[in-house]
Amino acid sequence: MGELKYDGKRFSVRALAGKEISSAAQSAGFKYCADTLQWVTRSAIKAQSLRRFADAECELKLKNTFITQLEAPECIPYPHHLLPKLYQLETVWHCLTRTPTYNADEAGLGKTIEAVLCMNAVPGRTLIICPPFLKYNWADEIEKWSTHVNRQIDGQDILIVETGDISRSDLCGHHYTIIPDSLIDSPSIQAYLKDEKFEWLFVDEAHRYKSPEAARTISLIGSDKDESGKTYFQYTNLAKRVCYLSSTPIPNGRPIELYPLLSRTAPESISHRTYHEYGKRFCGGKLLTRYEGKRAITNWDFSGASNLKSFRRELRKKFMIRHLKKDVLKELPAKTRKLIFLDAPKKLRVFEKKLLQ
Repeated sequence: MGELKYDGKRFSVRALAGKEISSAAQSAGFKYCADTLQWVTRSAIKAQSLRRFADAECELKLKNTFITQLEAPECIPYPHHLLPKLYQLETVWHCLTRTPTYNADEAGLGKTIEAVLCMNAVPGRTLIICPPFLKYNWADEIEKWSTHVNRQIDGQDILIVETGDISRSDLCGHHYTIIPDSLIDSPSIQAYLKDEKFEWLFVDEAHRYKSPEAARTISLIGSDKDESGKTYFQYTNLAKRVCYLSSTPIPNGRPIELYPLLSRTAPESISHRTYHEYGKRFCGGKLLTRYEGKRAITNWDFSGASNLKSFRRELRKKFMIRHLKKDVLKELPAKTRKLIFLDAPKKLRVFEKKLLQ
């Protein structure tokens, strides 16, 4: 209906919007503002109860605040000559029934295969962001495991973006679009994609988005508005379903590195904790004091780790799923080896060209 709005700071409903929504706002704990004739609140938790009335911008805010439960599809299709493992189907079901979600299965358990099975169960345009060295592996697994009726293995339906210097016609309209994470901050790619809509967004090696100031992180999950009121482009707003993948969510053992992703796209997974609340609870927060002359300067140090069992329990309650090899050994086949093709360095390509001349 579009009556619940968000202006970047607070949620509001016009008092004259109707008896039903005004009554719902009052019951949810909104405060009445006589100057603007509105029911207002800064609490997303209170606004969530009125989500059915949200306009498009407000819905995006709520989508990036709460983990949305989704209806599970009737089946998970896969090619008749292939058979996924039971733990893979469990992970796929988890990813299909909520958004956003985090697939943290241990390395070697087939997270890319699980992602393709998700695409099979809920077909639609798919955007994949991954490190450059994994882009061809994603294309290979899609061609191997996809059951999409109209897929074209000659590559016309799978686009691998190789450079930021690409036209709109070449970038848009493909069923599967694979973008290296080194290019996601490209202005031209962002300009072309800003009006595109996808069913799925998969972010591989999601632990790489640990620095909130990095252009790559801001491009993926956005940032607060700057002083001019500019809203940053955000890839996670392009898709209905968002799935992060990484076998090492906190590779350096520092939970603070996961905070930018959680706080911007799934704050419900950490009980809506603020930066300092999160740091003191899970990052071994310490208040340090240093002196500049006679002036004492205090700063919080959140580089440690604490309450990790509680941290894992909170994440896995709704948001994250993780299988370890030791827990699924009986389902694993004999050791397999696979070639992963990498882009040749520029100097090597120039050298080879000279040799062939």
